[in-house]
Amino acid sequence: MKEQLIKEKRLLDFYKKMVSLSQRNLHSSEKFLDEAFTIMMMGHEFGNGRLCQRRVYEILMIWNLSYNSFVDEKNIVTDIENIIYPFSIVDDSDYYRRIVTEEHLLLREIFFNCRLADEIENNRDDSIAFNLLMLKNSSCIEAFNKVVKLKEIARTGWVKRRVKKEYIESDATHIMQMIGLASAYFSLFKPSDLDYDKVMEMIIIHEMGEVLAGDIPEGDLLHESKHDIEARGVREIFNGLSSGDYFINLWEEFESRESNEARFVYELDKFDPIVKAEYLDEVLGRTDLLSDFYMYEENRGTFDEGKLKKVFKHLGEKVNR
Repeated sequence: MKEQLIKEKRLLDFYKKMVSLSQRNLHSSEKFLDEAFTIMMMGHEFGNGRLCQRRVYEILMIWNLSYNSFVDEKNIVTDIENIIYPFSIVDDSDYYRRIVTEEHLLLREIFFNCRLADEIENNRDDSIAFNLLMLKNSSCIEAFNKVVKLKEIARTGWVKRRVKKEYIESDATHIMQMIGLASAYFSLFKPSDLDYDKVMEMIIIHEMGEVLAGDIPEGDLLHESKHDIEARGVREIFNGLSSGDYFINLWEEFESRESNEARFVYELDKFDPIVKAEYLDEVLGRTDLLSDFYMYEENRGTFDEGKLKKVFKHLGEKVNR
């Protein structure tokens, strides 16, 4: 019981430190989506199973956050402990250290695709990789150009609560933070009933419907039609890909919440803004954000069951002080 409590509190400690790093440079944090989506898409399109694994997205996130941790100081990262911070908080088995020091071939594949993401976004038609991709399937480039619009969609929960503009995240940063939460949860609790790789990819695509629909909040006149509008957007993104049905079905699985993975990703989706609210209360000198988000989900019963039930209750202790 005591060990479980320690793990739950370490998960929250990890998240707070991770989000403080992602907040330092939201533009850099948003690049995570460009790169993760490109790697995921190319892995499925070209049958590269190595690129369709949980550790790929974790490596991306580690390097992204290590950059953000030094963006102000302009220091050079030389210490592996700094590179994996804040993952060292949850790294009992030395997992994160090993994936950034021992996976040399995988690292080369990842960073090749990161460069390709940059070339696609900047329409680098002088790039050999870009032109080969155009010849292979131009729909990959069309899909990428739709998905990166998630970086332009501000999260309405923060806009409605008048959070300072420089602290308002996009869907892209939200996705990165969810990947971080999932990764830390896997490392600490090692759930046997979840497909880790499916969870990571479901997180990456769970907001894809908003490319067409935008972030439609509850109470909006369009909310009743939200699923249908978002489903059209998802089909527009993926229909041209040879692996398109896989991604469309994965998104529908998330929406239905009938699988263990879908229910877990739904929990993460609702949990992320609650713990982000605690962080923003502290840095902005506010007292309303955590209680607002927490009470909303408590009244809905979102965490009455599920894997994050007890961690959610820890945040309730802070609300009720």
